[in-house]
Amino acid sequence: PGWVDVCVYQALANAFPDGFEVLALAIDPTIDEPDARTIDGFARRGHVLIEAALTRRPAVAVVGWSIGGLGAVELAKRLDAVRGSAERSPLLALIDTIYPGEDLHLWANRWSKYRSMIRPGGGAAIAREALVTLRRRFGGPLRTLGLRLIRLSGGEADLRTPGGARRSVGVPDGLISQYVVEPIRSPMLLVSADTTSPKRTRRRWEPQASDFDEVVVEGRHRGVDSIMHEGRVEAVANAIAERLD
Repeated sequence: PGWVDVCVYQALANAFPDGFEVLALAIDPTIDEPDARTIDGFARRGHVLIEAALTRRPAVAVVGWSIGGLGAVELAKRLDAVRGSAERSPLLALIDTIYPGEDLHLWANRWSKYRSMIRPGGGAAIAREALVTLRRRFGGPLRTLGLRLIRLSGGEADLRTPGGARRSVGVPDGLISQYVVEPIRSPMLLVSADTTSPKRTRRRWEPQASDFDEVVVEGRHRGVDSIMHEGRVEAVANAIAERLD
């Protein structure tokens, strides 16, 4: 995904059954080329790096979480072209990947997300998500205000952001909306967190694949209760493994 490195896929790799080989592909932020941090550039380099490793593998899945799913789309297309009609197309597994353009409508996405949680027994999920949103919205400003009041009263307080600013090491956000999805020959599995509006995203991805399936997993996109953490990621691994088998 765009905000951290491939180590966040470790729990997923551990969750696959014995006999599965897992390769992780990262964007190298030190490459100084015009397309180094574009989706096309990522897929082109990834294809060259892993093509040999996938030779003679009877079943292959290309998996991407969040923004990484768009890189997986391009990578699956290239691998499918190389493998040829005599071999199975790689399975394309998108883990909570928004459709390009959805990132331009964050407020609409937020309403659609809450609406998707309105169901029997969904009250706890709505309350939990509302608390997370409020904490993100007001936690930082309230902390800064409190520290400034401490300094005004003569105390000492560090106004710097704890841990420094977060920097993306992946695909810049602006390139998501510019990415154009073309029809996908590979079978597609969309794994959705139940708090990120799976119905809305499904309506956009499904027409692009001739063979489409979806699995909804309880949890959030990221954070301590992310669907990629232990306790939830096993459902993701099982869904991918079942379709490869």
